Amino acid sequence: MRKLKEQTNWSFTYKSFHAEKALVSFENKYQATIMCKNRGWNPVDKFYIKFEEWNTMKHGSPKLVPSYGGWVNFRGILMHAWDMETFTQIGEACGSFIEITREIKKQVEIRQAMLKVKENFTGFIPAFINVFDKKGNSFLVQSIVQAEGK
Repeated sequence: MRKLKEQTNWSFTYKSFHAEKALVSFENKYQATIMCKNRGWNPVDKFYIKFEEWNTMKHGSPKLVPSYGGWVNFRGILMHAWDMETFTQIGEACGSFIEITREIKKQVEIRQAMLKVKENFTGFIPAFINVFDKKGNSFLVQSIVQAEGK
């Protein structure tokens, strides 16, 4: 951000709120408008940055949750879509579907599904996954990741 201040000669503040995002506040709206008009990614020092006007629907919820894969819980699966086709869609969205627990197969536990997804090296999986039922209707499934304690 220091390099951006040097390039623009503008005064602004910023707060990081995600691994790769920050909320930038300019002194006046004109400066923000100018920065947001630059569509796409722009080089600043050794980084590429992109400015977008704040949109609660687009930016107000996390897109990714921290997870390296393995066993992950998912909520919001509709009862009529509680099947291997749905579980496979969820797994594929997270890298690759591997297996489900016996409780899920036998529908003993139906509040959330625990699926094993392929381990990844990025450290993130989608927070919400758009799934389609057999009739083509879509619904969102939420990834639930347990915070690791010390």
